[in-house]
Amino acid sequence: MTDSLFFWLKELVHFLIVPFNTFWILLVTALILKLFNHKSKWTSRLNIIAVLFILWCSLPVTSNWMLAPLENRYPVVKEDNPIWKRADAILVLGCRHYEQPDGVFADQWHACSLARNLQAAIMYREHNIPIIVSGGLLANRQLTEAEANRYFLLKLGIPAEKIVMSPSGLNTQQETAALRELLYGKTVALVTSASHQLRAKRHLELQSVRVIPIPVDFLSENGDLWAGPDLKSLARSHRAFYEWLGLAQQYFSVHL
Repeated sequence: MTDSLFFWLKELVHFLIVPFNTFWILLVTALILKLFNHKSKWTSRLNIIAVLFILWCSLPVTSNWMLAPLENRYPVVKEDNPIWKRADAILVLGCRHYEQPDGVFADQWHACSLARNLQAAIMYREHNIPIIVSGGLLANRQLTEAEANRYFLLKLGIPAEKIVMSPSGLNTQQETAALRELLYGKTVALVTSASHQLRAKRHLELQSVRVIPIPVDFLSENGDLWAGPDLKSLARSHRAFYEWLGLAQQYFSVHL
């Protein structure tokens, strides 16, 4: 019962952190209030909150303000930088792939998986240490994320014997716990999305794994951000909400 409640609560949170979902919920709530109570002051208040919320999420300057502190936590480390070459392995955490039999190879990958796998392959060309791929079986998939990422790396010419799979875990906490036996006391070059680095690094350190962050898949931008609303900013805000909530959940699970 508790596990089921936690699952649905998590699904609700994932639904609400999508800016457009919250925007429409606020508008529909305002409409319902107006239908049942014409004099309710909350009708206009909720409409104003909805407009301000979606405007905040869709502006480049505000969405960057929320996401940039996470993505800029660790510096960019290029493949020729000697700092990561003291690692025992390159670690690629799972993200998401698509299984479309009639699609081309490049269309089978979410942007986060594409960036992580490609960077790991480039790093291997520079320094051929093992690549560890992790991630379990997501809903409506035939392959685990680890198996899919192994397939990606094989396509890019990485030798099969240099790819180690850990096909377990449906989230970062589960993935890193499954990696404990394999990586205890070792150092990894962690290739994951820039906004995800802090949370993933902390989870690995809880498993006694030393981490050299290799951030990829940046969404935040530099330069003049004073522009009008755009869809990219909504995606940026969604990722910021997701990671800040993930960090909060991580903090309370460790300290409570």
